[in-house]
This record gives sequence, structure tokens and C-alpha cells, in this order.
Amino acid sequence: MESEKSSFNIHSIYVKILALVVIAILAFALLNVGYIIPSAKKTIRTVNENNMKDLAALSGEIVELEMEAQGVENITYDVLKPLLDGKGLNGISSSYIYHQ
Repeated sequence: MESEKSSFNIHSIYVKILALVVIAILAFALLNVGYIIPSAKKTIRTVNENNMKDLAALSGEIVELEMEAQGVENITYDVLKPLLDGKGLNGISSSYIYHQ
């Protein structure tokens, strides 16, 4: 009686399934690096740019309303600081309204 040896058979179902899994993982990795990640970065950048534009427009409106209420000659740094200080997008340090 001949003993059966476990050998590597390229035509076995195990090897075919293993190859399919490896190919699927590589395809998903390439898809992530080539399309999904750049697309997500672009979308996030666009959303942040739009939010920063809205923040700048709103800040301009606040300053204009304050100028109408108090007059241009009465607008100083001390008047605007409490209105604009600390305003910005959370978690994005470059989006805060700067003052001198």
C-alpha cells in the first residue's frame, strides 16, 4: 500500500482559492492607492475650502454690521476681537481668523 504524500498541486482547488484571494487583495490595494484615496483627499480639500470661504464671508458680514452699528471711525481692534476671536473650522489650525 502506497502512502499518500501531501504535495503542492497547482491545479488543486486550495491553490486556486488562495490565488483568487491574493489577486483580490492586490486589486483592492491598487484601487485604494490609485483612485479612492486621491478622490477622498480632493473631496475633503474642496469641502474645507468652501467652509473657509463661507467663514470669511460671514466674518466680513459681521464686520460690516458692526461698522453700520458703530460707525467706521469707532471700529477698532478691541471692538472686533470679541466678535472674531477663536472663530474657525474645528481641527484645522489654518482656518482661524487671525489678528495682530
